[in-house]
Amino acid sequence: MKKTVFLFMLAVIAIFNLTNGVHTQGKVFEIDDYEIIVTNFKQDRSSGFTVEKTGVNPFVATVIDYEKYYYISGVTIIEDYYILYGYGFTLDTDTEYDAFFIVFDTAGNIIKKDLRDYGSMEIVKSIFYIDNIFITYIEQTIDLDYSYLFEASHFSSYDLNFNYVDSIELGSQIRRLSYNEKYILVGYTSSPNYDFGIRSDLTTLNDDEEIDLTEGEVYIGEVEIEFINGATLNNEYVENGLSINYPGEYIFIYNDKIYNFTVEPIITGVEDDVIYEVSVTPRINSGNIILNNDLFISDTEITSPGNYDLIVTGANNYTTELSFTITSNLEGIINNNSYTDPVVLTFNGEGYLNNQYIESPYEVSEDGEYILKINGENNYLETYFFSIEKIEEETRFIDFVQRVDILVLVVVLVSGGIILKKK
Repeated sequence: MKKTVFLFMLAVIAIFNLTNGVHTQGKVFEIDDYEIIVTNFKQDRSSGFTVEKTGVNPFVATVIDYEKYYYISGVTIIEDYYILYGYGFTLDTDTEYDAFFIVFDTAGNIIKKDLRDYGSMEIVKSIFYIDNIFITYIEQTIDLDYSYLFEASHFSSYDLNFNYVDSIELGSQIRRLSYNEKYILVGYTSSPNYDFGIRSDLTTLNDDEEIDLTEGEVYIGEVEIEFINGATLNNEYVENGLSINYPGEYIFIYNDKIYNFTVEPIITGVEDDVIYEVSVTPRINSGNIILNNDLFISDTEITSPGNYDLIVTGANNYTTELSFTITSNLEGIINNNSYTDPVVLTFNGEGYLNNQYIESPYEVSEDGEYILKINGENNYLETYFFSIEKIEEETRFIDFVQRVDILVLVVVLVSGGIILKKK
């Protein structure tokens, strides 16, 4: 899933309806071109809230609970889920509120409702989505003579079905909090640098950890570099983790340490110095691709015979090259052979028979000597010699007799001559 978290402007609209003993309070969360309106209600022995989404594919959903009261302080939209969060408490028995979130799908159906108690007062402050994991940030406070003091922070993780996975507790109060697609970034002071990052599995990455890179290493396809705060890559400023899948020669500097490494592309579909009789489809995961001095788009089929030079260039003057050949896959004749019957030539490419252009398939039936040339890309040429020679049949006596259809042979000797008569 792709993470989409919207920042919103919160407008609070208080509505008091004194008729029938109903008290409602509405909040409007403005998100792009639509709104999510949350209205709490309490009547008789029940309480709850309604959620109204405006704009495209609107819906209205109602949550009723006879034992609990919920307060919504924020909304996060992740893919096709609308996640509302804040706190809740059990009516008549709870003296402290608990962390709460609820998940709706695009039709307004409830997917998950979670009320979590860590022993004092908790509220869900934010919800993040990293590596297919939902993570709630919960702040826990205690009440000392009506003074609310920080006690702990909790990060709880949930899978794609919103099943609880794990949690961690932090004892210091968070002053700065941010996130990207790799980490939740935590700062305990107002310093621009974060103290550590939290991964999707809730393990932490400190700012002084060693970088998992080997000097001079060659990585195929991609390399992940885990770090927080700032660094430089080929003299460009980068921060808070990298995934590099673009081929190139790289110099990475972090905490005054220098790492040199190479990222090579993944090339499939062709190999260097191989001759193919059929079409090929090169696939290159990344980089600037040149085929016979022309730009080439990965996953494009090559059908024409020829000599091919495939070059992939990348960062910092990186270059890799491979060469291959595709033949015409000629059928119908063998070089330097003679045939007594007509032949049918089938081939790929541009064909010339005795310097006359022909197209595949082409039948040759006349007697004679032939030179077949097939042209391809990048000065590619195939040349074949063959001939067609029909065998003349010898005339035998019996064949002669059968052809003239002599039924009766009468030999008459008249005056020293031979007379052939046919009856």
